Amino acid sequence: VLAACYLAAGWHARASAVVVWGLQVSVVDRLPVANNGGDLVLLALLLWACLLPCGELYTLQHRDAGPSTLGPARRASSAPRPSPTQGAADAVVLSWASAGLATFVPAVYFDAGWNKVRGGEWALMGWRPDWWP
Repeated sequence: VLAACYLAAGWHARASAVVVWGLQVSVVDRLPVANNGGDLVLLALLLWACLLPCGELYTLQHRDAGPSTLGPARRASSAPRPSPTQGAADAVVLSWASAGLATFVPAVYFDAGWNKVRGGEWALMGWRPDWWP
């Protein structure tokens, strides 16, 4: 619970994300009957949180840390880190992890929509929309 609070507040966010991801993996593995697709999406998002610099802006760690630890190779520009009053538009972080997260979220929505249009479990439950043939 403490690691989840640290992750929500942004205090050592990457380490907290690793701990919360490990705990969530153990819960999912221990209780397979109580799991659903949301638990797997949460696991994937926590894995992306382990790879992304989540504690860089608008967090307790950012307020106390001072200058940025991100190098110019990972930051879109090598300008100094903006303060929270300058807005998040100046703090663009480009990496493979951010590209993966940007493709993961739409893929989840596409898959959910595709399964609903195709039928699948909706047809087994006897529920169909009025416009469906």
